[in-house]
Amino acid sequence: MFFSTLDEVPTKILQRKFQYNNRNIAGVKNIIAISSGRDRVGKNTIAVNLAVILAQFGSKVGWLDADLNSTNVSKILGLEEVIDVGQKTGDSWKPPSNFGVKLVSLASLIDLDPLEDWCEDWCNDWLDRAIKQVIERVQWGELDYLIVNLPPGIGEIQIALAQALAFDGVVTISVARPEADLDTYETLKMFERLQVPLLGLVENMSDFITPNISRRKYEIRGGEKSGGKIRVPYLGYIPFDPAVTRYGNRAPIVLAEPLSIFANALTTIVWTIVSRINASRLKS
Repeated sequence: MFFSTLDEVPTKILQRKFQYNNRNIAGVKNIIAISSGRDRVGKNTIAVNLAVILAQFGSKVGWLDADLNSTNVSKILGLEEVIDVGQKTGDSWKPPSNFGVKLVSLASLIDLDPLEDWCEDWCNDWLDRAIKQVIERVQWGELDYLIVNLPPGIGEIQIALAQALAFDGVVTISVARPEADLDTYETLKMFERLQVPLLGLVENMSDFITPNISRRKYEIRGGEKSGGKIRVPYLGYIPFDPAVTRYGNRAPIVLAEPLSIFANALTTIVWTIVSRINASRLKS
């Protein structure tokens, strides 16, 4: 179930308690969520390349795909034929891996613990069981980062995973358009309400290139009715790059064209994200 604004979300969903609330996954050091206010802003492309960059840095990386429409991710990682298979051992499941990234899709977990009565809208019971599988039955092993690719906007899946997995932070992808700002504002407001740290905003498909980024904070405003605004760290922008068209749905761009504008911009952004997570760890 999806909502246009946070005000539309029933209180019972925001305050819902799952059996596995705020449980850290054994062996996983950091859980980073990737979000967007709307579809078609390049979230999946940025997120999967972000995961590959982390793996190229030498980090151990896992990927939890909670965006049911992101079928291109398994294709980009070269795991399209094995994403629903993996290796099952008793009640546990070892996810397939490529380019140093272990991949699990929430949709593939349906077969692990099916419900007798299927809930079309991902009801409480299904979500609780899916979260249980992610935490207890998937053999993630030791991970430096688990990247959680969320559906765009505001919905039960986003809220449930934020409540249950104790995200260390969320990175939000947007584009420089007024209508996108409204959706981004509502999404950021949702994470603030759920007390998820805002690691920052990435501005994708920017139509300019400049060596100087002076904006340290990016101000996202709500619509006239909300009258609100949120200040979020500005992680940087990714200019338009033909490499995205050439490789976006076929392979990790950062490996296919490591010297591309896209790869250079995103690598800088990833370093910033890692630095902020490490700084947050030191403070705590």
